This record gives sequence, C-alpha cells and structure tokens, in this order.
Amino acid sequence: MKINGIAIFAFVTVFSLALAGCGDGATEAPAGGGNAGVSTPAVSAPPVPVPEATYEIGCGSCTFGKDVGGCATAVKVGDEIFVVEGPGVPDAHTSGLCVPETKKAVVAGEVKGGKLIATKFVVVE
Repeated sequence: MKINGIAIFAFVTVFSLALAGCGDGATEAPAGGGNAGVSTPAVSAPPVPVPEATYEIGCGSCTFGKDVGGCATAVKVGDEIFVVEGPGVPDAHTSGLCVPETKKAVVAGEVKGGKLIATKFVVVE
C-alpha cells in the first residue's frame, strides 16, 4: 500500500487541529470585541480593601459550612466568607472557632486571591 505526500499532509493537519482545542482559559479576548482572535494575558483582580470593623468569625468549615479544605479561621464580610491569614490570626482549633456559633473580631485588611489578608485581627471577647 502506497501513501502519497498529500494524504500524509491532510492527516497531520486534521490531527493537529483536533488536538489544538480552544485553549486553557489562561487568556481573555480584549474588551469591546476589537482585534477578534487576538488574546491578551489574563490579569488578576486588584486587592479589595476591607475596612476596619467588627465582623463575624469562625471556622470556615465547622461554623460557616464552606469547603475550605479543613478547619481554617474565616471571616464573614457582607454575604461572603473568606479564609483569613495574617499576623494575629488565631488557629481555628486552638482558639475554639470550630463550633457552630460565630464569634466577633475587629478585622481590617484586603481580599487578595480569594483570601482575606488581615493587617489587623483582634478577637472581641
């Protein structure tokens, strides 16, 4: 059986297109529809400030029922729950936050990458 160059070229082209897919979502098309087909790198959202105030705190899993990969200290800002990290943030287990009831803390910081990075965290007794 003899295969000519055109048949091989056609097979390779079709196979390559099938594997190319639509991308992995790491880029976004420019806003406004200009330059269709041209991609720009995805830009992460800027940090969102969280003003100093008294917020409900607890364990992300035990208190707030969120899937945060186990017990982690979390804070409720508005209707959203964020795992909180930073200086003065207590461990959820050793601080007694792994219970159904919330506690209160004075918190300030910013939401970055889906977590609240605290610049202030003081539990209110």
